[in-house]
Amino acid sequence: MSNVVCSPSRTLRAIHQVVIVLIAICGFATGTSAQTTVTLSTPETQVKADVTIRGGSYANWDFSTSDDLESKKSSASYTRRILLKFDTQNYVPANAVIQSARLYLVLKSAQSSEQRPLTAYYVTRSFVKGGTTWKNYKDGSLWASAGGDLAIGFGTTSVGNAVGSTYTFDLTTLVQRVVNGDFGSQYTRVALVDTGDASRASYKAFHSTRASISSLRPRVAADRDHAARHAMERSQDQGL
Repeated sequence: MSNVVCSPSRTLRAIHQVVIVLIAICGFATGTSAQTTVTLSTPETQVKADVTIRGGSYANWDFSTSDDLESKKSSASYTRRILLKFDTQNYVPANAVIQSARLYLVLKSAQSSEQRPLTAYYVTRSFVKGGTTWKNYKDGSLWASAGGDLAIGFGTTSVGNAVGSTYTFDLTTLVQRVVNGDFGSQYTRVALVDTGDASRASYKAFHSTRASISSLRPRVAADRDHAARHAMERSQDQGL
């Protein structure tokens, strides 16, 4: 029987291959646990406010107890906007790396099959549940601009008449800037505004947090990337 001789170089290659396999396994395991999804959907605690505001002769009306979140672009008294406020201050760590953040709304009714562009805007002034109207952000306190103090837009979703369907609004950039502290407050405040041409048939209504079925309520799902955050911290520690 011939003797088998393991040369040092062959042994090193074998060890190298084992190390590569272990690194790959560890990398896969880390990757699968590096992401956390935070869903904000609980009324009062996670969803601090969700309300319709309406212009014209309804500018002082408080719709905060309505089951509907309504949008419409028409004459003043029929124009409506949707305001929502989510607690990303207490449920998402400051400076977290946001892979994605989506707002989900379930359509309750639609006046027509018109495809309407609903644009998400950051709301610069804090508003409260109860007392928020087209004119006021709380009882006795006026918006700087009637209809809400809005900053830049963060994307548009086209909404049709698929009642019962869930419409998605991409808030990734907005939530990232909020948790980074770019706006001061780390609550995500958003207005959904119909930015299309005025139309009598532009009315859309979504379920609010007052819906009796929890799956119909508004929610934000934010995916956090732990690996990216840790890499950033290591780079900062090393002065890179």
